[in-house]
Amino acid sequence: MPIGKWIEEKSVLITIVAFVSLSVVAYLSLKEQSVFVLALSAGGLGGIVHELFQSGGKIPLIKQYQDGYYLGSLAGMLFGAIAGIMAARFFLTGEPDQHGVSQLAYDTFLAGLGLKGVAEAAGGKAVV
Repeated sequence: MPIGKWIEEKSVLITIVAFVSLSVVAYLSLKEQSVFVLALSAGGLGGIVHELFQSGGKIPLIKQYQDGYYLGSLAGMLFGAIAGIMAARFFLTGEPDQHGVSQLAYDTFLAGLGLKGVAEAAGGKAVV
């Protein structure tokens, strides 16, 4: 069986495993105040949450439909992690306190959530 077909069949499971894994990493990095890992994991988590709400986790990879391109959960995770690092760049140069790290988790999650939506909206087409 080709890998693409296997990923399509197991897409919801892959999305849920990625969600749980990133949730655990985000929790542990928040507890340990590991700013870089927190930015990556919380941003990636935002990208996956967007996909869970949008399609129920049924699209794992980038796919084209009539109304445009859908990034999918794995691509959303990657874009979310990038957005998380971009949102956290000011934290990476200073000494964060606990309140600051909690705020960082929130900010990077929202950055990941938002970037995936903006990227898909930019690749969308009006269906007539």
